[in-house]
Amino acid sequence: MSHHPSAHIRRLRPRLPTSKSIVAAGSAPRAGRDPIDNELTALSLFGTAMSSPMRAETIVVPLDQRSIGQAIVYVDGTVEDEAIVRVIEMVALAQGLHDHHRLIAATVRPGRGLEVGDDQRWMEASWAAERYGCQLIEWFVIGNGVWLPREVLGECQRWPA
Repeated sequence: MSHHPSAHIRRLRPRLPTSKSIVAAGSAPRAGRDPIDNELTALSLFGTAMSSPMRAETIVVPLDQRSIGQAIVYVDGTVEDEAIVRVIEMVALAQGLHDHHRLIAATVRPGRGLEVGDDQRWMEASWAAERYGCQLIEWFVIGNGVWLPREVLGECQRWPA
């Protein structure tokens, strides 16, 4: 048996049982007004922002220094698991030119969940953001539950204290 983190992904349990639990988690923050400074607030936003019925998409929210989101970036049709890295790179490139240096993201995978290699994709997406002066705070995988690839690596959360 391999000791590489990717080999153990399927044994993890999702953070929440279904995507419907996301919306019930709390009220979504208001754009330009409410800080998105924790996992629950971010999940509320993504639960409200994602398409219904669920479809393959990636949603990224750039945050300013006060953790307030000014925009939501949707990329439809992100069926390939590797799409998260390209999407983060694209958004980080654009945001690195502005005053939004932190990003939160969610990939929606209808009927699926965390996949082998998502731990590596988390690292690659984080590095892509850093190349353009941004920090990827969190990446949620939403499908047959809610998953945090960062946790597969045992990496500490990056939310502001």
